[in-house]
Amino acid sequence: MKKVILLTFLFISSIFAQSEPVNSEHPVYSFLRRASVAGFIPYYDDAILPKSKTEIKKNLSELLAVKNTLPVSLVEELSFYEEMFLLENKSEGFKLGDYLTSTKPSHLFKHSGENYSVTMDPILNLKAHGVGDDSYSNTSAFYLRYGGFARFNYKNWLSAYLIAWNGNAYGSREVNSIDNTVGQKFTFRKTGLNHFDGTEGGIFVEHDIFGWLITPQFITPGDSISGDNKNRAEKYTAQNRISVNFSKRFRLSVWQSVIYSNRGVDLAYLNPFLFWESAQRSLEDLDNSFIGLDVRYKPFNGMELTGSLIFDDINFEFLQPGKFQKFNNRFSFMGVFSTSREFANRLTAGLTYYFVRPYTFSHPGKGENLAYTNNSFPLGIDIKPNSEMINFHVDYQFTPRLRFSMDIKHIRHGENVYDNLGNIQQNHGGSFYISTNILSSEDAWFLAGEFQNTTTVEFLLFYSPGANTFIKAGYIMNKRNFNAPLPENYFYTSISLLYF
Repeated sequence: MKKVILLTFLFISSIFAQSEPVNSEHPVYSFLRRASVAGFIPYYDDAILPKSKTEIKKNLSELLAVKNTLPVSLVEELSFYEEMFLLENKSEGFKLGDYLTSTKPSHLFKHSGENYSVTMDPILNLKAHGVGDDSYSNTSAFYLRYGGFARFNYKNWLSAYLIAWNGNAYGSREVNSIDNTVGQKFTFRKTGLNHFDGTEGGIFVEHDIFGWLITPQFITPGDSISGDNKNRAEKYTAQNRISVNFSKRFRLSVWQSVIYSNRGVDLAYLNPFLFWESAQRSLEDLDNSFIGLDVRYKPFNGMELTGSLIFDDINFEFLQPGKFQKFNNRFSFMGVFSTSREFANRLTAGLTYYFVRPYTFSHPGKGENLAYTNNSFPLGIDIKPNSEMINFHVDYQFTPRLRFSMDIKHIRHGENVYDNLGNIQQNHGGSFYISTNILSSEDAWFLAGEFQNTTTVEFLLFYSPGANTFIKAGYIMNKRNFNAPLPENYFYTSISLLYF
């Protein structure tokens, strides 16, 4: 029987193998996560998203092999995603109804040849949002994005895509700027116009090696003839990860990451077997490298414990009493408890604790060139150095198409002290962009500086009318003991094609 299951698994994988990435917001990830915690796909690893269709289809095929042991709710969802990912859509031509509501994916245009396929689709994203805050003169807004999406797939290892779109913003500019998609756009942010645009393109290979990041532009004043000069530093990141499953219940992973700037692609960081901390030092310590350790342990089906430890600078001598508070001691830790039990198999709950020492994720250098950010937005968890967070999260899957989530975060942070003009007066290691300087004390006590408390409660509804459409609605409440450019109450509804 095991041989038959194995042959079926390989047959399905070889037919449907595709390297194209599936958007990290796709609801299939929530389903696979719950099935993994419940113990039905023990080797599933969602440490890195997005995943390729090849990986997702492999996971779904594993679940099909044990379908008769799954709870009813997981069987219902498996059938939903089986149609979406594993069953070929044989419909001819484009039908608007199928495009919006069919479980099977549909394309405006598709052409397939030997070992390759080309698809073209429209892009549409409509979002309406508002705030419940008297400090806003206008409390509602919405924006519309529209454009096109083209993808090329070759065999089972290469996928290339191109996206181009325009956007129009309406209503309150303050409210629209809360949304990162709008607020990050140069046209909206700098020129004062109510329209914006974007293009994106990329090549996805099953094993990416390096990537490009963005730093904000800086302007050097010129004269009346030549005008001002606009510049920005080149910024790159390289990452690798090795993961070993010692059993179905225990996995150990080691990974490295480096960010470097002001030069082109560095060949030293294209070697995944090199110890990049040593490479950084041999390159005159110009870069910002990390090494991390991830552990996953599942004591029994339905419960999972994970831990992640990241060393910014490896200084074991400071991990002892009397030296722990030194500013050289830079690391972060995350511990996660997750559960999805058979008696409540529609429910997944998790509790997370996150701790990050002062100055972690920053590095001596100019501005954010070597910070773990992309265009001023953090890479990963949006928690500053010198902070800790407790996060409680619940997902409830009403039907395969409808999911409810609740997320509660409490964050404590030690912020640097600034004057009324924004000039730093005391450096306590509370920023991504400011490393140790003449204002730093050798003892960087945790949560020293301006003590800030933040509690956020978020309620979300996710609904998938079909394989090509995604509706999301949310309500967020923020409580702080300090002034911040975000409202106390924020709500939104959005609908998207192709999960864009």
